[in-house]
Amino acid sequence: MYKRRLLLVLVLVMAVGLSGCSSLLSLFKRPTAIEVKPKAEVEVAVDAEVELEAVLKDKKGKEVTVKAADIKWTIEDVEEAEGSTDETEEPDPVAELSAATGKKVKVTGLRVGEATVTVAYDKLEATVTVTVTEEGPEEPEEPEEPGEPLAFPLFEDFSAESVDHFFSADYKALPGTTMPLYVATSGQTKMELQDGKLKLGDARFAIGMSRDKEDETTADDQEAGGVLDLTKKYKITIEYTATEGTDTKEFQVFVDNNTSSAGESMHGNPSRIWKSALKDLPESPIVFEAELGTATSFLQFRQESASAIWIDSIKIEYVDGE
Repeated sequence: MYKRRLLLVLVLVMAVGLSGCSSLLSLFKRPTAIEVKPKAEVEVAVDAEVELEAVLKDKKGKEVTVKAADIKWTIEDVEEAEGSTDETEEPDPVAELSAATGKKVKVTGLRVGEATVTVAYDKLEATVTVTVTEEGPEEPEEPEEPGEPLAFPLFEDFSAESVDHFFSADYKALPGTTMPLYVATSGQTKMELQDGKLKLGDARFAIGMSRDKEDETTADDQEAGGVLDLTKKYKITIEYTATEGTDTKEFQVFVDNNTSSAGESMHGNPSRIWKSALKDLPESPIVFEAELGTATSFLQFRQESASAIWIDSIKIEYVDGE
């Protein structure tokens, strides 16, 4: 009989002990902080919505799960909280909540203004400012598409005020766009423009290229990305006044290639339609004819490193009778 009573007492003691441990464990898991995601400020357009989420954490910073029904949400217009100047007419709310309780709610913008959203659990609270705007985020602008091909003959005498001006649409633009006609594909800071002459050295520039200069051409290209119609035989005339540096370095002209490698073009290696070491250049002007190109082509001019050529003018025209 005594043993039975002793066993019963031990069972009761263990039960109380376990109950105490459970209570202590639950105490450690109680949330001590509440946050709202996204934090700080939220922007939403009229008739649009944004989701807010309540996050509860314990004193160690770990997320704690509680009953969603115990998380309370309220919203108040900032202007109303500060006091309205019109006591006879209550304005429409700036925004509204999709629910009054829950771990997540949505805020819908109703009119332009600011509101404060408060989330609470037990004695914990957090707030977030909601700004309602007239319009949503700006849609990215569609890239401009050039209109008609650039008319020939094309003549350039480098009468721009500076190198930066030369490579701007303010100087000359692609047809029907605000995109520049001339693009420095490499080494713009190394170029000089003096007295109507462009110094090209360890640099490249394109004429009539509509593709972004960061969009480098490759052998797999299906379209050139330019505004020059080079489907007919054409002639290029380049007036130059002087050369500098290592005279074995080459001056080169490419079609539909904005890199320094001839093979990186839909035309392959033939994309380099003309080249010459500086020591072998003909007396000015340089004149040559070519037939390579498409209805949407562009040209690139390159001078290799450790050398330079001063270009006075460039003319591109179709060959008579073609």
